[in-house]
Amino acid sequence: VFDRIESFHTGLVGKLGLPHPRLQEAIENEHCRRADSEDEFEPGNYNTRTTPMREWEILASDESREKMSTGPRRIRKMVDIMLDSEVRDAKLLEEEILALQLYTGPMF
Repeated sequence: VFDRIESFHTGLVGKLGLPHPRLQEAIENEHCRRADSEDEFEPGNYNTRTTPMREWEILASDESREKMSTGPRRIRKMVDIMLDSEVRDAKLLEEEILALQLYTGPMF
């Protein structure tokens, strides 16, 4: 979308505002406390019906990750992911891993 040069200089912060200072809390709110949190949908990458809240609950604990690892869907424990050399080298936070998993799972 085209806009004036002033919009370019304000950047994303000028358009969207600052990010929530507690990322995991913001992600949980987005998936569990919005008007559409319980709206079912069927993603194209898994043969299942789900909701944003259900996807959050699946990733919220290692126990639920293990329980939901059925069929083609395998969800690794967070502690195991955090030990990956790529994750350590990139200095990723658990919140960032969680966001990536939510984005690349059925919520894509």
